[in-house]
Amino acid sequence: MPIDWNLPCAAPRFATARNLELPTDGRAAGRLARFMGIEAKVTGARGLIPAQQYIADVAGERLADGAYRYPIIFVTIMRQAGKTVLGRISQTTRGVKYPDQKIRYTAQTGQRARDRWLDNVKAVKASPLGPRTRVSYAAGASLLTFPNGSTIGPFAPTSTSVHSETLNRVDIDEVWSFDQVAGDELIAAIKPAQLTVRDRQIWLYSAANRHAQHESEFMRAWMLIGRSAVLDPAARVAYFEWSFPDDADSYDPAIWRAHHPGIGHLITEDDIADAVTSFTNRLDFDLAYGNRWPKTIGTSPINIETFAGRADRSLELPADPGRITLAFDVGPDRSEAAILASWVDPFGRPAIKLLEHGPDAAWLLDRIPELNARLAPAAIAADSRGECRSITAKLRLEPHELDIFELPTTDYITACGAFLLDATVGALVHDGAEPLLVAVRGAQTKTIGDAWVWDARASDRVTPLRAATVARWVTDHPPDRPAPIPRAEAVFG
Repeated sequence: MPIDWNLPCAAPRFATARNLELPTDGRAAGRLARFMGIEAKVTGARGLIPAQQYIADVAGERLADGAYRYPIIFVTIMRQAGKTVLGRISQTTRGVKYPDQKIRYTAQTGQRARDRWLDNVKAVKASPLGPRTRVSYAAGASLLTFPNGSTIGPFAPTSTSVHSETLNRVDIDEVWSFDQVAGDELIAAIKPAQLTVRDRQIWLYSAANRHAQHESEFMRAWMLIGRSAVLDPAARVAYFEWSFPDDADSYDPAIWRAHHPGIGHLITEDDIADAVTSFTNRLDFDLAYGNRWPKTIGTSPINIETFAGRADRSLELPADPGRITLAFDVGPDRSEAAILASWVDPFGRPAIKLLEHGPDAAWLLDRIPELNARLAPAAIAADSRGECRSITAKLRLEPHELDIFELPTTDYITACGAFLLDATVGALVHDGAEPLLVAVRGAQTKTIGDAWVWDARASDRVTPLRAATVARWVTDHPPDRPAPIPRAEAVFG
């Protein structure tokens, strides 16, 4: 979504907008950076560079009850743009500003996390904060401790490393290095450690990188979630991406100036020109200095093993029909169709159940009126594009005269990201129907402008997933009613 950025640096391609009505820890981060002597290599100016300051301002927004506006922060940015320093300063700011904070950091390996933590310890010890802090270097108990009792420490990126701890903030660096299963397991391990913490946050950082075994599916999934969150004012994920556009000439200095936020602050155009000669191919340069992925992805952004593990095959529709939303979808050329039911269960979790799936689409004209008469759902919905339109038009006419809500394209774009978030962080429960699992396994995405949606033609039998996406969104955003803030408790515990 184009935004008129007023930053003295390259504008982000995607970024969550700052809410100036909310207080933020960002100013404190800027002051601490100056106090610690952080300075831009090119200009010598002390403090955070503009891109770092903007991220700190948005990520630090606080609500009236003390919670952070965004429980999850994802920053993806190219090399020499200040990612590492931003993480270090924002962690230290929180440790200095608030007492008894437990802040933990991990990366590609436990040793890598410890090395980055040691860099932070060195920077703090060399600053005016140094004499007032103490450090434990013990294996498994390495901690930088502030006078107010707050601590920063590294941990190995395993599902057991944060077991039985209560953590205020967890940072995961080098997100590109985690495959889908390892990444999902790490997030699942962190959630219980933050269950009772009001000011909880998870920070994810990464630049694009090439990994032959798994193509960084975990990071790609979070990028799609983040890009969708930028379009949703109620989203609980803050996302920041600086990258070269897919169709840009990455060797063009004008592209560097337009998209690399470190130019003029941390790096010069001559530095990037020198970097071009150090890479044997354009792909590696694009990954490092353009934060641009190869164009082919080829795998579903939803991890099928994780998704299948959340199935409840005994799942039944709720007794109260007013809680149910029905949605249908029709495949390209009317090759297949599906009907899904969506509701929120007594535990606050979003739930979906496949009611029917089959070839062709004509059967929808009989089945949807039958379900409407039997279930009396709160709403019946469908995408406003493609083959659904003709079915919707006929259902609105005699003898059916059904009130079908057509989800606008702008809402459908956001709905795709919202469904991916539910499927990724474990908030969603489903009936485990095989057509739904097939749709998730074969799901592909396509770009619409600067956003994305499920690709009906490139995906394998995707109608159950597309219907589920619409049903979930309309459940949380009923037609002609104010859109509620998504259930943070259901998503983050």
